[in-house]
Amino acid sequence: MKGRTEPATQDPTARAVTGRRRWLVALGLAICAMAVVGWLHGERETIPLRGADTSEMVFVAGGEFRVRSEEGSLRGRLLRLEPYFIDRFEVTEREWKRFLAASGRESSGARPEVGSNPDYPARFIRYPDAVAFARWKHKELPTNWQWERASQGPEGKRFPWGDGFLMAANTKEVRDRRSSDDPSVTRVGTFERGRSAVGAYDMIGNVWEWTCSPGTDNLYGSERFSSIDWRELDSTRYRIIRGGAFDTPISRTTPKLEDLLWVMSERWDLGMRCSLSLDLYRRQTAIIDAVGDLGHRWRLLHWSRIGRAERTLENEVPALVLPILEEARGLAKEPWLIDRLDDVMTRIRAQS
Repeated sequence: MKGRTEPATQDPTARAVTGRRRWLVALGLAICAMAVVGWLHGERETIPLRGADTSEMVFVAGGEFRVRSEEGSLRGRLLRLEPYFIDRFEVTEREWKRFLAASGRESSGARPEVGSNPDYPARFIRYPDAVAFARWKHKELPTNWQWERASQGPEGKRFPWGDGFLMAANTKEVRDRRSSDDPSVTRVGTFERGRSAVGAYDMIGNVWEWTCSPGTDNLYGSERFSSIDWRELDSTRYRIIRGGAFDTPISRTTPKLEDLLWVMSERWDLGMRCSLSLDLYRRQTAIIDAVGDLGHRWRLLHWSRIGRAERTLENEVPALVLPILEEARGLAKEPWLIDRLDDVMTRIRAQS
């Protein structure tokens, strides 16, 4: 009809080109969006925090265990403990030197230069230094009860290896058979037969070991403890030591191997080992995992994870969580992560 315009018919080839262009644009936008989201998700700083290393510890199951009476019979009392770890070996000179180098602490003036065997037990350790070492390792000192259970077993054996006497520990009996120029201590773990039931070595002999327990937590009530007027004694200045040393005789008596010592004592027969409760180990792991989640930069994308991590950290005991956060801050490199750690620590300190 005249005056009527027929609609233009688009060339099929042109339609195909236009569709292809739209598809390519959409694909390009999708790729860009995926790249941006991937970049945002991937921007994370990982802090190489280390918790307590339990690879050289033995696990001690919780439950009841029996302490022998002073006469050596099994009529002693029953005690109960939660599960924990304890060091397989006494702390060595090698470990102690690493601690001194890392912490900047000075060696005791009474401490000799040890140039013999780095696997000898560290000695001349004062109680405050023992506590500092344990914290550096993210561990603690064992209680008197923990030490007893790891040494004598749940049935309260006379010795770590059983009830019969053996030349199975570096005590006076073994030392008397050695030449006079032999060193007093032996390498940790030397006496395989002397292992306790849980697998701890040198629980008798070699060196005495610090516990964190005050004198009122003694187990055997020997004359050494029964003669003390606890009302007159400052319990913060004394701690129980356990295990005896290379000059301790054990063959003719039931060894109590329990003594009380001033915390600033430095002796050539005094060392240490560490412990770690299972509960504390789990809490440390949760703290380190939470710090790892703080390492996600973009809160908008990871708000749930970051928020949960902050709540975990802020609900923990400040004395436990703050040292780990301070260590993390010292290792962090990104300014935004340092600021985030500072904010969390500020809120924790404000609560305490």
